[in-house]
Amino acid sequence: MEDVGSATATLLAQLSRLVKSLKADDVQALLAGETKIMLVPKGSKVVTPLVLADVAAEVRRLATADEIISLLDADKRLNANVLRQLAGELNLTVPGSAKAKSAIVLYIAQTAADYRRRSHGGI
Repeated sequence: MEDVGSATATLLAQLSRLVKSLKADDVQALLAGETKIMLVPKGSKVVTPLVLADVAAEVRRLATADEIISLLDADKRLNANVLRQLAGELNLTVPGSAKAKSAIVLYIAQTAADYRRRSHGGI
């Protein structure tokens, strides 16, 4: 087993590499206290808060319905009710006939992609 001094030196070297790999925005956020670095035990699950405005911004950024479907399907927090709220963030009204999560995801993806294609000149 390593002595404490050696273990500390190894840890400081690893932390140094981590800090050097941070983007300038991340460093500024840390210094301003807007974000923090946390220790998470290996195998633990980190759950971030669901911010629908952020998800909506990501949906608007994506170009194709397939990309949007992949994004929405991957997030297990997005059930049918939350997807309807997301649609509201996107200024979309989900038809009452769309009941299942998959139907709502498909509607959001197709509508958002069609709107992007129309508003960006066929992009």
